[in-house]
Amino acid sequence: MRHSWMGFIVALTFWTHQSYAQEFTGSALEVKQTIEHFFQGFHQRDSVAMKSVMHPDLVLQTVLSRPGQTKLVVSQANDFLKAVATRKNTPVWEERLHQFQISVDGAMAQAWVEYSFWLDGNFSHCGVDAFALFKSDQGWQITYLADTRRTVDCGPYE
Repeated sequence: MRHSWMGFIVALTFWTHQSYAQEFTGSALEVKQTIEHFFQGFHQRDSVAMKSVMHPDLVLQTVLSRPGQTKLVVSQANDFLKAVATRKNTPVWEERLHQFQISVDGAMAQAWVEYSFWLDGNFSHCGVDAFALFKSDQGWQITYLADTRRTVDCGPYE
């Protein structure tokens, strides 16, 4: 019995490592590159680059969890783009993307991306970005972006 449990644990460890060490090809790689392009624009305060991979009807939502309160905040895409493009040079915003989990079915995709957020090189918070994407004639476009934000249980990203 002891050996069967050890085999299970070894198999689970290998599977977990494989899922986090995933290499993307084809449409999944295109989805990952679309998300990375969005964040390149975010870091460069380039709303045009960001908008190039955003669907015109993009929905933005944030789940904020504070002690004793959790709420959903809905933002307008144009307000978000304006905030990114007009922010001051300091503090420097950096969103580091960590683990990507991507699923694709034809012209629809979803991505679940762990991230950590840094201000002037100092850890601020972590969470997950959840993307829904649609493949149009112009390529992949982000149709939905929801994120969580927390300052605890951020694992190795702090």
